[in-house]
Amino acid sequence: MVSGDLVNRPGVSAIGMVFACCALLVLSGCGDDKKKAEKAPAGQVIARVAADEVTIHELNTERRYVNVPANMKDEDVSRGLLEALVERKALVKRATDAGLDRQPNVLLELRRAREQVLAQAYIQQQAATRTPVAKRDIEKFVADNPRMFADQQVLYLDQVATANASITQELVAALDKAKNLNEVEAILDQNSVKHFRRLDSTSTATLPPELVTQIKKAKSDDVLLIRSGEVAYFSVLLSERPQPLTGDDALAVARRSLQARKNQADIAEIREAAKQGIEVVYLGDYVAIMASKADANSAGTPAPAEGAPAKSDETPAVKQ
Repeated sequence: MVSGDLVNRPGVSAIGMVFACCALLVLSGCGDDKKKAEKAPAGQVIARVAADEVTIHELNTERRYVNVPANMKDEDVSRGLLEALVERKALVKRATDAGLDRQPNVLLELRRAREQVLAQAYIQQQAATRTPVAKRDIEKFVADNPRMFADQQVLYLDQVATANASITQELVAALDKAKNLNEVEAILDQNSVKHFRRLDSTSTATLPPELVTQIKKAKSDDVLLIRSGEVAYFSVLLSERPQPLTGDDALAVARRSLQARKNQADIAEIREAAKQGIEVVYLGDYVAIMASKADANSAGTPAPAEGAPAKSDETPAVKQ
């Protein structure tokens, strides 16, 4: 029978916002005249596009926004980046000659790009002053989460995958009678639901603890329904294998995980602190709009305790 209807939590992505689009824009219309007046020192200029100079610093900045293949020669990388930089400057010249830099919509985009770059620079400056995760916190995290470290296992699953939206409550009721994945596939076929079968392996370190418990407690005739994003997986546990993570390896993984969480919290604090002491006045219809948002925030649920798992859109495991 089909049991469980549990949504996997999305993983914590690495912190680091890159406004790559900003590199493609001229950030200040009035800066062109100033740049022409202040020529770069000799040796730093590597090209000229009309009266505009291209410096080695601009080329090095471009390198920050590309993932260079390891087998690519530095000369080829520089050639490609410089060609793109020259082309962009030629396009900018054509745009300014046509007066596009004075159009209201373009001016708004330039202002937005400048503000994004400055805001991100401030966040990075402030974040650099924050202390890293303490060693004792890392060691405690490892000790408190054996599922991720000392008791980590690899689970081997047989799965039937289909679109989450196609699994209605009526279909779940029909699938409740299925005792294996062959019967699940037959029922999906009868209801014209597209699906595919696969063998998969996953670590207990990457799954919510309640899902790991549910998988391990499943009987031989239980088919687990696991919803993850836009995909639903009907799963049967085939086998499991110990894969402990201990010592320095465990500490390194724990450090990365905790530091990512701390970075996220630090950035949120920096954003909030930046608004303190700065007068903000809403006008017109936005007085009521922003007041309703403030009321909603004050009526929200309390934040989870430190170290508690995020709830996201998780639904409780239930028998269907």
